[in-house]
Amino acid sequence: MQSVAVKTKNTSKQGQKNTVLLILHIAGEILLFVFLSLLLKWMNPTANIPYYRQGPQFCMVLGTVIIMLLITGLLPHFFKSFLYGFGQTDCADRNIYTKCLLSVKTAILTSLISGLLATTVSVMDILSRSDVEKHVGLFLSVASTGFLYGIIIAILLMPLYIRLKAKTL
Repeated sequence: MQSVAVKTKNTSKQGQKNTVLLILHIAGEILLFVFLSLLLKWMNPTANIPYYRQGPQFCMVLGTVIIMLLITGLLPHFFKSFLYGFGQTDCADRNIYTKCLLSVKTAILTSLISGLLATTVSVMDILSRSDVEKHVGLFLSVASTGFLYGIIIAILLMPLYIRLKAKTL
């Protein structure tokens, strides 16, 4: 009877720890994205941002994913997950599959969040300008490409996530 109470207590502590780690992950990602946005603005403050933003938005979304995987130490597992998911390589250790699954899940969440942040920053930048009246549609369509890039990266990683999830079951 006492062991059941101890297991329940450990499970609730693990749930709280996971919630705190998720909040720290999102806060770190926001700080990283703000830093990359300010760096882009500092490098070329006079550029015509709507035309100039498509390439850097993709690089910022993809760069944020790579930097977040580096910070969490999951980048090697992310590359191994392609071998375990699509290749012929098999691993008997379930812990490695779990780490690979976590790295792909982190990459998917990071791409979606950074894509949404890219779109938000772009829209705020466009709305702060006074010369937007003529080309509002063009500016807003370019601004929304950040979220589109995040969705594309998440869709491309989804089959890998599903294969790894099937192997961990």
